[in-house]
Amino acid sequence: MTNFIIYQIEVTSSLLLFWAVWRLFMQKETFHILNRFYLLFACFSSISIPLLSIDLQTAASSEIFGGLMNAVVVGENFIEKNSNKISIASIIFIIYISIVFILTIRLLVRILNIYIFCRKSKKIYQNGYKIFLTEKNISPFSFMNLIFFNTDDYQKNNYNEILKHEVAHVNQKHSIDIIIVELLAVFQWFNPIIYFYKKALKSTHEYLSDKKVIEQGFDSDEYKLLLIKQKIGVQYGFTNNFNKSLILKRITMINQTESRKGAKLKVLFGLPILFVVFILFSFTTSNELVNNGLNLNPQDTIYKTADEMPVYPGGEQALVSFVAENVKYPERAIEKREEGKVFVSFSVNKNGEVGNAKVVRSVSELLDEASINVVNLIPNFDKPGYKKGNAVSVWYTLPISFQLK
Repeated sequence: MTNFIIYQIEVTSSLLLFWAVWRLFMQKETFHILNRFYLLFACFSSISIPLLSIDLQTAASSEIFGGLMNAVVVGENFIEKNSNKISIASIIFIIYISIVFILTIRLLVRILNIYIFCRKSKKIYQNGYKIFLTEKNISPFSFMNLIFFNTDDYQKNNYNEILKHEVAHVNQKHSIDIIIVELLAVFQWFNPIIYFYKKALKSTHEYLSDKKVIEQGFDSDEYKLLLIKQKIGVQYGFTNNFNKSLILKRITMINQTESRKGAKLKVLFGLPILFVVFILFSFTTSNELVNNGLNLNPQDTIYKTADEMPVYPGGEQALVSFVAENVKYPERAIEKREEGKVFVSFSVNKNGEVGNAKVVRSVSELLDEASINVVNLIPNFDKPGYKKGNAVSVWYTLPISFQLK
């Protein structure tokens, strides 16, 4: 669960960094294809780079922190296990998954409604494109290879220019971009940055389509007038609409002088961000500790982490239960009112045997000794840890919290 939260934070941070570069250096340039590529690349990189795990091995450290287990709480007259409680992290995860499920269903319903709308509309073919006509008051829009028009718009003189605009959306596969960013929004629903990406991509799509229409010979002044006169109808939020809300920006972009070719180099400002994201979010450091750091023979290496961690009979809950049932609160410690959390590290070797128990964070001699004693009683694990397909020894760290009334 912790790893999942960290991953979401890393994705959010990466999206924010890439967005800052686009907003500062690229937003006003006329290289719309490059902008489109950059925004999609930023999304893919932000999702994928934090999933990479490149292990950097370092020298042994003074403290051993391997797989951190749930804390065992030991009281004067009671024993309880924190792992039995529903953690705040678990509640957050349940809420997150519930919202993801709702948003996924909502997205599927919206896509399904478009295809239902097709069946209720009149279908015609023009130049190999499927065009659906409806009496409903809609703004012209396209989705995948489908184009939709209000019947009145179809009968107007400027129909061909609007059709060219929507055909440009279809030919350039803009709907795929939209679906990608909508899916990202489903899993990053809590992240406001993703909605900036949605808006930026939609704007870029409109700029690309406008440019395509003008390149085909339509007078730019007449086209700007067409944008201003285009009526507002019902719009499908995640489709490519003949969008009136972007008209001012679109007209400004049409009027703008073409950016110099050298302006394309601004995309290189994204490279330092890519490097930073790659270094921060894909590299992990795992110390190799052997026989408490005294021997660096690779055959005896004890790893802090492994690709597959050792498996205790019945799982970690059974291990925590075993420790909770067998740990003893020393009477002398109770008399001296000693309490606190002791961290004990132990290794599980290639045969599943437990050993090398040592206190890495001490409270008192009595509580430290009680912690070491119970760890030495832990039975063998069913399976050892595995790294790159080979059985390896792995460190575990067990917190034992001694609490008095």
